[in-house]
Parts: sequence; structure tokens; C-alpha cells
Amino acid sequence: MIVHMKKEIVVVFIFITHGYNVLSQNREIFVGLDIPIYYSFGYEHEISEHISLNGKLGVLTNPFDVIILDLLKEFDADELLVNTIGDAFSVGINLQPTLKWYIRKTYIGLSYSFLMLNAKDCPIDAIENYYEISIPDRYSSSLTLQSNLHNAGFILGRKFNIKGSRYAVNLEFSLMKTFASNSYLKKEREQSLESLSNAIDNKLNQYFVNYGYFPSINVFFVYKL
Repeated sequence: MIVHMKKEIVVVFIFITHGYNVLSQNREIFVGLDIPIYYSFGYEHEISEHISLNGKLGVLTNPFDVIILDLLKEFDADELLVNTIGDAFSVGINLQPTLKWYIRKTYIGLSYSFLMLNAKDCPIDAIENYYEISIPDRYSSSLTLQSNLHNAGFILGRKFNIKGSRYAVNLEFSLMKTFASNSYLKKEREQSLESLSNAIDNKLNQYFVNYGYFPSINVFFVYKL
């Protein structure tokens, strides 16, 4: 009986070790740029020979902070509405899972992204003029706009392995489109301004859904675990 148990333990140990080795060969981490929008890093796991799933975190900051508004303006958006946002979204965070299909080293993928944008010091005059309202003096400074965008799209890319190493380079084209959003205005250290936020949310949601196209060229440096 003891001999039989030892055999079972050996078999289980070999199975676990083999499984760990297989998983280790099919995982990778990557870091790079979604030009001209984010600095990004992420993790990818191969589900099968042709299918993988990855997740990445993108950070929007200088010098990419003005690009969101520039892209929206290019699609003939309402410039007066854009002016209510200010000069730039000062910071943004993008969370993006992608399901990828590989044909050798070329791949296509379907992506969803949740993009959180923050614009500080929104111009009071532009907001009052556009929405035809009067903002109380106590809100006359430090107004912040928070916009959360839900996007979907595709990627087309190719992996270039570096011979004799665990490293590779991924080159991609990506196009994301906003299909829903919510926005609200708040004063620093205070609650959101509910009535004004509702008006802004209605306008900006229509605006983002109509004009929220985000193309990018992506370059990632990959390390295979």
C-alpha cells in the first residue's frame, strides 16, 4: 500500500511539474506604448495554440494628455463643448482585456476598454456659456470633470521573436470606439454637482458616442515567462 501511495505521489508530482512548465512556456508580460495615447503594460496567457487572452493597464499623462481632445476635434465635434473640458484630460487610466487569435506570428484581437479620464480646473466661463447656467461663486475654482468611457474595438498585430532569447517585439494597429459613457463635475474635496453633472453627462455621452474614435499604433517589448 505504501509503495502504491509513493507511486501516486510521484505521478501527481510529475503532472504538477509538467503542468507548471507548460504554463510557464505560455505566459508573457509586456510593456510599451499605445501611440499616441497611453503608456501600457500587461500580461498575456495562451489558452491554446491559436488563442490567447491578455489584460493591460494604460496610463494617459504628459505628453499624451491633450491627444484625446485633439482626436475628438478631428471628427468635427462641437468645439464649444470641447472648450468646456479645458485644455486637456490631465490624467487617465485604461483597463483593457483582449481576446486574440494567432495565425503563426500574426494575430487579430477583439478588445473592450474602460477608460477613466480626469480634467482639472475646467473653465467656468465656457461651462456657463455653453449650458446657459450660472455657477455659484463657491464653485468658482477647482472644478474637476470625471468621464468614464466604455469602448470596444479590434487590434491587428505581429510578433517578432528575438532569436535565442525569451524576448520579442509586438507591433499592432488598434481602433477603439466609444459606445457608452458617464461624466460628472465636482469641486475639489466636495460631492459632485448633481444637477449640472446630469446636464453635462447627457451632452458628453452623446458627444463621446458620436465622436469617440481612438486609433493607435502599439509597440510592446515582450518577455516570455
